[in-house]
Amino acid sequence: MQIANGELKFHNHLSLKVIHNQGGNQLGTKQDVIAEIFKRCKATGTWEFDNDLVRRVSAEKGFANPFDVTKIDNSSLLPTEMKHEDYFFVHLGLGGRHRIVKGIKFGFHNFEPIAENEVIPWKYRR
Repeated sequence: MQIANGELKFHNHLSLKVIHNQGGNQLGTKQDVIAEIFKRCKATGTWEFDNDLVRRVSAEKGFANPFDVTKIDNSSLLPTEMKHEDYFFVHLGLGGRHRIVKGIKFGFHNFEPIAENEVIPWKYRR
């Protein structure tokens, strides 16, 4: 893989353009958007927010899919500052409302390791 003139070139001749937002910076990540929403909620003391804020911050950060921002499958997707301060998102149902709440352990479970003797081989049938 090589990077030249804003393009990623792979050995199989596939190339991908590196997209930049209007400010000339690389596109933001999901964590960038989440971190900014957290920062704004923390600054105002208003922990509830809606999809309009998600869309605005996504546009500001150059994140292309605002609908994915609040879909957090595991705590590793949370920005460091949210994990450090023990916060995560919850959906409040219809209407695109969300809330940042304290207590990651109530939203995500750390699974215990599975011992080798607990693994059961299972053949799948079609």
